[in-house]
Amino acid sequence: MARLTDMHLLFFLLVVVLITTPVQGDEHTDETGPGRLLLDVYLDEDGKALVIGYADNLDDLSFLESSEYIYDEETKALYVLTGSLTSMIGDRWELELVTRSCWDEYLVVFYLPPEMVLEAVDGSEGLEYQVAESDDALAVDFLGYDVKRPAVTMRYWPG
Repeated sequence: MARLTDMHLLFFLLVVVLITTPVQGDEHTDETGPGRLLLDVYLDEDGKALVIGYADNLDDLSFLESSEYIYDEETKALYVLTGSLTSMIGDRWELELVTRSCWDEYLVVFYLPPEMVLEAVDGSEGLEYQVAESDDALAVDFLGYDVKRPAVTMRYWPG
């Protein structure tokens, strides 16, 4: 019998709660570009991620190919469990999120466990980032408008 992990339980609870949450703002049309990518990425100490948010276009999100995900075509809500955003290099985690075209609006917030130490953060041209600490997470948020091929990389390790 398969054991349900805390991450899976959290994932399914969030899907149930958020599936009825409507997307706010203007509707995307093909004439306005690829649209919006608005994601919250919750990382655990094992490099797994719970990704919750909205994406007007999934074609650019190659990490979905090796992930469990649910996508609501109507609301554009996206819920993902993945281990493909991170890789272990020595004793450090490296995170990489790369998309292949452009986004009208790009907001991705990464939440690292509080015991992690951030070594390096890099965002491609057009992305600005901010780092904030709290008791229960280290948040790194990336924001950009009309960004082409945005890429984010971070290195961190357990403190």
